[in-house]
Amino acid sequence: QTLYVDNNKLAGRLPVGIGQMESLQHIHAQNNLLTGSIPNSIGQLSDLVDLRLSGNALTGEFPVEFIELSNLSTLLLDGNSIEGTLPREFGLLTSLTVLRLQKNSLFGSIPDLSELRNLEQLHLDGNAFSGAIPEKVGPQSLRELILARNELIGTIPDYIGHLTALKDLRLGVNRLQGTLPNMLGSLSDLRTLQAENNALTGPIPRTLGLLPLLEVVHLSHNRLTGTVPNELGEARMLEELRVEVNDLTGFMPSAVCTLNEKDEGLSVVTADCRGEAAKVNCSCCTQCF
Repeated sequence: QTLYVDNNKLAGRLPVGIGQMESLQHIHAQNNLLTGSIPNSIGQLSDLVDLRLSGNALTGEFPVEFIELSNLSTLLLDGNSIEGTLPREFGLLTSLTVLRLQKNSLFGSIPDLSELRNLEQLHLDGNAFSGAIPEKVGPQSLRELILARNELIGTIPDYIGHLTALKDLRLGVNRLQGTLPNMLGSLSDLRTLQAENNALTGPIPRTLGLLPLLEVVHLSHNRLTGTVPNELGEARMLEELRVEVNDLTGFMPSAVCTLNEKDEGLSVVTADCRGEAAKVNCSCCTQCF
């Protein structure tokens, strides 16, 4: 029922005959030297719950046969060179709780995964996904939504504000436009917000100050305007605030700088505060641009 061969130096291809091992429930073959494509016969493992092939050198197309694995809970394929698109039917694998496909060569649009009612982790960063973020990108059970370093366009959907279990939201290094939704202030469990290196405009939402557990805010390299909101000083757990290379003006609020005075408080503050051409007057910045 179980195959554990993590962290060895296994080389070569996954055997085509693996699909005949019908009782397999767990396959762990991470951090090896496996090459070639994932055999289509993997779709015959109807009892498979856990498939972990991260950190190999796998290539080929993303197997459409994965949609046959109705009991699959964990799928880890990150750190390979797998190509192709995610089939729309992937959204029918309602047992999935963890889906990590980061650092591959996947492309095309991200399918609607909102019907994956048990999904907690969705990591698609470091691929070549394009198009808009789906209006309903995931279910309300989602805790980690990592879509950074792709080619996504369009706006950040307001629907993300309804993902109230979200702890980690990373959308940086894409081509997103529009404003940061005020609905982000509804994510009371959010620890990390990263949306750097996009083309976002408008103000930093004052509602971010409503997030009591917020630790990291990276919004640099956008086209944000207005001032840094005083309300951010209410995010008492804040450790990093990066807002450089924007069109922000005015002063870094004293309420934010006060967080910098705590022993384990705000340790990284960056803004456009360098020299006579400084756009932001910042007395507590750890680095000026």
